[in-house]
Amino acid sequence: MFSESPIVVFLHASVGVSGVWSWLTSITASSFLPYLLGVGALAVLVAIRPFRARVWALALTGLSLIIGRGILASFIPLLWNRPRPFLSLGFQPTFLVNPTSAFPSGHVAFLVALAAAVFIVNRRAGWLLGAGALLVGVARVAAGVHWPTDVLGGVAVGILGAWVAWLLIKQYRPIAVSQAEVESAPGVLDVVVEKKF
Repeated sequence: MFSESPIVVFLHASVGVSGVWSWLTSITASSFLPYLLGVGALAVLVAIRPFRARVWALALTGLSLIIGRGILASFIPLLWNRPRPFLSLGFQPTFLVNPTSAFPSGHVAFLVALAAAVFIVNRRAGWLLGAGALLVGVARVAAGVHWPTDVLGGVAVGILGAWVAWLLIKQYRPIAVSQAEVESAPGVLDVVVEKKF
């Protein structure tokens, strides 16, 4: 049977060894990087032109977050209350956290839902946000507050939230009516535009 304990113990023990890794873990696991990713995503979304494409992208993102983090990631712990690694393995986490259920990682579910929704309208920004979300997940394992499978569960929940949101509102996506609209929104409308012949 696969045990995640050695991975958690190794990553957690490495936090105190390297000053750079300790610093990176502290800014990514708790608040700084997640807030930075959120601000970056908002900047990408509000820059979308034309206005109706921006409204649709914001609605898709909001709905992805509500479904992924607000509903799914909040409901799953009611079915499975998994103890956090620092409680199971008996060590001190690198920052204080409530001893609530570890599965799935709510931070990762939120950030992946955000990244997946942004990916639908801007692939480059979506990939960058996704990489940031995975960095947050690894840092939270190193901090001792999540198991690796909690992070994978958060990834799955975030992607599922964005996919369900896409299914619910894809029929309302804006359709470019002119070449000028397509050119004014490079990387955005190319995903959501249906070409007219």
